[in-house]
Amino acid sequence: MRLGLFGGTFNPIHMGHLIVAQWVLEDAALDRILFIPSASPPHKREVLSYRHRSKMVALAIEDNPAFELCEIEAERDGPSYTADTLEELKRLYKGEFHFIIGTEAFLNIHTWHQPPRVLSQTSIVVMERAGFEVSSEELQRYLKVLSLRFPQVEFYHIEGRVWRCEVEGASNTLRLTPVPQIGISSSMIRGRLGEGLGIKYLVKGEVEEYIGEHGLYRS
Repeated sequence: MRLGLFGGTFNPIHMGHLIVAQWVLEDAALDRILFIPSASPPHKREVLSYRHRSKMVALAIEDNPAFELCEIEAERDGPSYTADTLEELKRLYKGEFHFIIGTEAFLNIHTWHQPPRVLSQTSIVVMERAGFEVSSEELQRYLKVLSLRFPQVEFYHIEGRVWRCEVEGASNTLRLTPVPQIGISSSMIRGRLGEGLGIKYLVKGEVEEYIGEHGLYRS
């Protein structure tokens, strides 16, 4: 099974998340995508409680049989490091892992906790938003920087916008996948709610109802 891993704070999950996830599911020929809400994201603070964020993800994806909520990060104490999450997922799921990430996040992967551990455990699908593409030359330069910073990591260009990543005997792929530019963000939704404005069509109807019922993100 080709399993996509889509992590994030999902604070809250919105239509943009769902659109690009479905896009990557088909473009990368994945069988299933796990939505993995971060319990204690090390790069972000002041997020809504995990319970609310996870419940909204469940409501947003319940009508898509290819999407599944994974609450693995709620079972750990401390920061939600991707390397640790991948290690635990390997014990629970069989198949190929394909970690779904945006271009900006990938170009900062050197700042993550133990990047070689991340790259050794999963293939990477980098989502390129329309209008914000990265050139093959620019990416190649960054991959060289990664290899210099982490000597155990090596990248080899395969074809087009696909590379092979080798880390101490493990071999995975790095793929650039174009996705549509969706002008919706979680911060936009939080801002509108804080100002008493509506969010219809920005999130699934079930999520909008849940936010209203619990008075979330209101000033």
